[in-house]
Amino acid sequence: MAYLNRYTTASSEHEAAFDEFTSATPAGIPSLSIPTRLEKKLLDAFQSASPPTVILTGNAGDGKTYLCRKIVGAFRRLPLTVWPSHDTIHQFEFSDLLLTVVKDLSELSIATAGTVLTQLSATLAGQTGAPYLIAANEGRLRAVLEEHGLNDLAQQIDHQLRHGPDLTPNAKLLVIDLNRVATSQYIGPVLEWMTADVAWSGCGGCPVQNTCPIADNAARLRQPGIRDRLTFLYGVLEQLDIHVTFRDMLIHLAYTITGGLSCVDVKQRAQKDEITWMYEVPAYAYYNNAFGESAPAGFQRKTAAIRHLRKLNVGQESVFDLDHFIVGDDETQPDLHTALFGNSIDLGGRLFEQDRQAYLRGLSATSEAAQAFVMRWLGHCRRKAFFSHPDGDLVLKLLPFQFLKDYLQLIDLNVSLKREYIKNLLILGLNRAFSGLYLNDRHTLYVTAHPSSSLENAVPAVLMRIAETNIDLIPSHPDSAELIERWSSLTLKLQVPGVPPQMVAWNMNLLRFEYVMRRAYGSTPDILAQECELAVRHLKDNLVARLGTHRNANELEFFEYNGRSYRHRRLFFLDSPSVEQV
Repeated sequence: MAYLNRYTTASSEHEAAFDEFTSATPAGIPSLSIPTRLEKKLLDAFQSASPPTVILTGNAGDGKTYLCRKIVGAFRRLPLTVWPSHDTIHQFEFSDLLLTVVKDLSELSIATAGTVLTQLSATLAGQTGAPYLIAANEGRLRAVLEEHGLNDLAQQIDHQLRHGPDLTPNAKLLVIDLNRVATSQYIGPVLEWMTADVAWSGCGGCPVQNTCPIADNAARLRQPGIRDRLTFLYGVLEQLDIHVTFRDMLIHLAYTITGGLSCVDVKQRAQKDEITWMYEVPAYAYYNNAFGESAPAGFQRKTAAIRHLRKLNVGQESVFDLDHFIVGDDETQPDLHTALFGNSIDLGGRLFEQDRQAYLRGLSATSEAAQAFVMRWLGHCRRKAFFSHPDGDLVLKLLPFQFLKDYLQLIDLNVSLKREYIKNLLILGLNRAFSGLYLNDRHTLYVTAHPSSSLENAVPAVLMRIAETNIDLIPSHPDSAELIERWSSLTLKLQVPGVPPQMVAWNMNLLRFEYVMRRAYGSTPDILAQECELAVRHLKDNLVARLGTHRNANELEFFEYNGRSYRHRRLFFLDSPSVEQV
């Protein structure tokens, strides 16, 4: 317990946040080690006769130091448990090779970092074979390259940061962006390590075991179904293009189990006043801790995973079928209701059931008491149902997305008929977002000029038309050939007419998908506008920028309102050559 709680700080300076801490666990508990495809391929590469140069980029906490330590161990055929000094630059020899390691480029001055990268550039140009291993923040890396005019190296690094590591055989330079790694894949293994029976064997003789939320949380998080729901939440964040670092995940999962409590806290509070303690225990249930419901405001703000998960608003919105089941429907599914909301630590023993019965029978003394029941228990039980209810479609409704199921089907199932249907809806939504008009065409995308705010009832001109046959919705899944185990993604690809035609790719993450689909279904433009309108504007500008000479200067396309709907019209000038052709 003391070891886990050393993770639950929001400060990145805390020792629990660093690789050296996770590799030094208490006696009898194995250190945390999760083999990954990336780690295996890098270790194999550095045990070869000709190791590549590797640059690892990512945020603090993405595992750069951990990978560096593992790679050095593989290179010298001897595990590295402690760095030989506190220096940033280290050199290791094996056979006739010299490996230069920079633990963190940001710790070096611009001049020193520039010297290192200049030497690296010369090494790559000369193909001398002396490998480098550099951990760097991307912003700092780019700044040093620009400051020292290392254009060739900068281009190589930029290409791999944009398109992924070089997978050609015997590549001499690999640039790996750990921001692309799907942290969700680690949730199950990390929880398995944190809740392993060997680490909780001391709970057996604890006098307050039956009222301990920490032990109860650990027991519940051993269940694969509950772990899967937490993994799913992290997956939703990734589909929003939100990357949670490995370090932030460790802090979050440790807090999900402990709620910031220690064994001493639980014993003192439970033995001081057991009745009061049973009223307080539900606040520390794992499904409340996961969203930081009772966490101090500072911890909520500084802990990235909690900050992002709270935006999903799980438990705050009403879902009628679920609320009816929680409050009143223990007759049609009595066994399930008892399993979820019966006598349990996280519900204060029988406290929830007593309050529920009082509410149903009208025994609450005042309307304020009835309101207090709803305010205290409904959100609480919704969060519990999210993790425990067997109906996956029902719990999806607790998330603030109307089209999440459609999006997940596009990502995972890749059903072609479904994809074509959704593509047409996306065309419709983009037509309405581009033009600011309530258009109905879902087979042709109209790229319009930006609506004028100075003219009343101004109708934007159509600058470009893209047929549905030139638009595709492409899901992308990581495969075994890739170094990084990234998350799946969805891309809208549009072929701009012209000679030659040009391809524009737009990352269709979950939030953009939700926004465009809502526009297609008639939502008002302000919904999600703050989050997505700028991205849609950039897509439109990107398409217009590729218009070139394709547009006929003697022709004007626009929409005409006939009192019920907008119809596409084309106006030809009398001296237009195209009129004679027509």
